[in-house]
Amino acid sequence: FFTIVDDDVRVVSARSGHEAIEKAREHPDLDLAILDVRMPPGHDGGFWTATELKSLRPRLPIFFLSAFTTPAWVARAERLGARGYIAKDRMADKEVIRALIHHDWDTLIQIGRRTGVIWMFSANGRSDAECPSGAECPASEELAIR
Repeated sequence: FFTIVDDDVRVVSARSGHEAIEKAREHPDLDLAILDVRMPPGHDGGFWTATELKSLRPRLPIFFLSAFTTPAWVARAERLGARGYIAKDRMADKEVIRALIHHDWDTLIQIGRRTGVIWMFSANGRSDAECPSGAECPASEELAIR
């Protein structure tokens, strides 16, 4: 989890989905959640955690982070209402971290188009299926990148 105060970032970490829910209750000022798909409980505990977080904090932007970028898991993240899905190797990229912290979705969309390892989802459920390959999709639409 991240809390941003005047460009000062506070990170609140959790070792499991259950602990993440506790932390979300303890810190109502959280600005962003980044969940590993494979966090406890279970092999897909990040999805469980996202479901719980959405019921607790419906407007909290949630991003999934995973080494597993199968289309089924990316689609599942989108169905759960996540804002995006990021391949783990991109999290070392300072540009990605900066964009996440500042909710700069347009930059994430551009990085995703350039690298193919960041998927962004719109808040209204639209995906890149509505934007044919090769067509220019407006970044403000926050369409999925695949």
